[in-house]
Amino acid sequence: MRSTLEWKTRESEYKILNCITNEKLYPFGLVASPMCTFCRETAESIEHLLFSCKISFSSQDTQEKNFQSSQRLVVSN
Repeated sequence: MRSTLEWKTRESEYKILNCITNEKLYPFGLVASPMCTFCRETAESIEHLLFSCKISFSSQDTQEKNFQSSQRLVVSN
């Protein structure tokens, strides 16, 4: 089973890479609310996910640290 943090990281990456946000889906009735999936504080836009969502930021930080750790392992081997 995947951790919640891993799921949130994957979902935020998918949304950013495909420019799919609740703000765009809501007018079509595909989501119940335009609010951010992660923090529920404001409308979910690409700008919000990249620059102001505290939860999205924390999952990006974790992903960056994991990437840096894996790079160190590759370099040391």
